Amino acid sequence: MPEVEISREDTRQAAVFEASPSSVPPQRFAHLLYAAILLAGFVVVAELTLEPAASMLRWLGMLCAIPLLLMWVITLLRAARRSAVRLVVAPEGLTAHGQLIPHNTIRGVALYPPQGKRPLFVARIQTMTAQQHERELALAGGEVDAEEDGKAGKARRRRAGYRLLLLRRNHLPALVLVRGLTLSGGETLMAGLAAELRRHSRPG
Repeated sequence: MPEVEISREDTRQAAVFEASPSSVPPQRFAHLLYAAILLAGFVVVAELTLEPAASMLRWLGMLCAIPLLLMWVITLLRAARRSAVRLVVAPEGLTAHGQLIPHNTIRGVALYPPQGKRPLFVARIQTMTAQQHERELALAGGEVDAEEDGKAGKARRRRAGYRLLLLRRNHLPALVLVRGLTLSGGETLMAGLAAELRRHSRPG
């Protein structure tokens, strides 16, 4: 999984966070190329062959065209998943994956490890104690508590696959904002996003 880089741009009324892969894995187009060559071969041979063999080759070419189209669709979907993710915090709400989420429905953000159902960190948007504020400042500065980082220690820090989730009110399911983060990248994005959401927070 490629590492995700975080960038931020501040405009007059909004803060834009962008998470983009630092390197894109090479697309595996070899199977598509082989299928296209096979399909073209059926078409060419069918034109050079007499009936009824030509009709049979045309039918085989049509059968090859269906899985070829399916493979192209799968390849394009995988490429779309690797594209950058834009998170826009504006006065009207958070825009993520083309969906506008009003501020009064946002409860917090949570950073989850690559494997595990319990979050490493949770930043609540509206209710926050002094201890939670100190921990969030430590999080923004990259100071991670060893207990929260888990028994694997430094080995987990280098690993990508952390995910940032948006916690919502009214029992709405959590929304995955970004996948494939490193621990340091997830800390940076979570601290900045929580601070911007807190500026625009409204009572639920």
